[in-house]
Amino acid sequence: MRLRTKFNLVLILACVSGIIAATGLTSKAAKSNALQEIENEISIIRANALAVREYTSTEVNPLLSDGNDILFLPHTVPSFSAQTVFSYFSSSFPDYYYKEAALNPTNPDNLAEDWEAELISQLRADQSLDRISIIRETDAGGFLWWHFRLPSPTQTALIAIPTPRLHRPR
Repeated sequence: MRLRTKFNLVLILACVSGIIAATGLTSKAAKSNALQEIENEISIIRANALAVREYTSTEVNPLLSDGNDILFLPHTVPSFSAQTVFSYFSSSFPDYYYKEAALNPTNPDNLAEDWEAELISQLRADQSLDRISIIRETDAGGFLWWHFRLPSPTQTALIAIPTPRLHRPR
């Protein structure tokens, strides 16, 4: 084999190796950027859901529940409000899904599936975790799921207790 042929083979090998390495690094960077962008979008959506829950607890619930010990209005439940608002949102963005999964919910639609129950258990077991993200494969393909801890029951209970701020004279 002549020197020119050896040189061309080494050069081709170096180019192919460089292309493979560049493709791998670019793919990894693109995936990382996509996940970061999705995480930012999810943070905005989650903040909106929590804002709706807070608004319902502090503004809607006191107005609809004052003196109403007989009739139950679902509009006074923060979870109902957040999920209703999200259903309107998802009509424009059908790729997003929101569910307040629970092990023993009052609304059967919120009953956690087995895999969700495992994640709820992980969040309960490790109080330092504020979220868990997983990629779950389904028949329709892979889906990125973010599971967040909701405000603690004590926070919800405190919001429901009448306070001077909620019942100030008009």
